[in-house]
Amino acid sequence: MSTDSPAVKMYRDRFKLNCNAGRKRDIEDTVTDLELWEYALNSWGYWKAGKWKTFNPLSIGKLLSEYERLSRTDWKSSKRSNVQESVQVGLPERRDSDMSPVSKREGIEPRASSKALDDLLAQALFRMQSTG
Repeated sequence: MSTDSPAVKMYRDRFKLNCNAGRKRDIEDTVTDLELWEYALNSWGYWKAGKWKTFNPLSIGKLLSEYERLSRTDWKSSKRSNVQESVQVGLPERRDSDMSPVSKREGIEPRASSKALDDLLAQALFRMQSTG
C-alpha cells in the first residue's frame, strides 16, 4: 500500500514516473499548495513547432525551484490572464517563467536560421532590383 503524499501522487500521475525516497521527501517538505503544485506540473514545458514539449520530469530539483518561484508571484492572476489571452488570440497557454519561449506578441521575433535569413535577404535584393 502506498503512503505517498498527495503532492507525490500528483507528480507520479502527471509524468508516470516514481521517484526515490529522498526526492519524495523533498516534494513533501516543499509543496504546501496543491493547486500551485498542479499548475507547476502542468506548465513544466514549452511550445515547439506547435507541440507541447515537457522539460525533463526527472529534474525534480528544478521543478521544485519553479514551484517556489511561482509561490512568490501572483500566479493565479497571471494564469487567468494567460488563459483569457490564449482564448482571445487563439494561441496555446504559455508559461510566465524565464524558461518559456518568448512569443511574437511581446515584440521579439523568434530567431531564424542563417539559411532563412539568406533567403529573406535575396528576396529583398531581388525586389529592390526589379523596382529600381
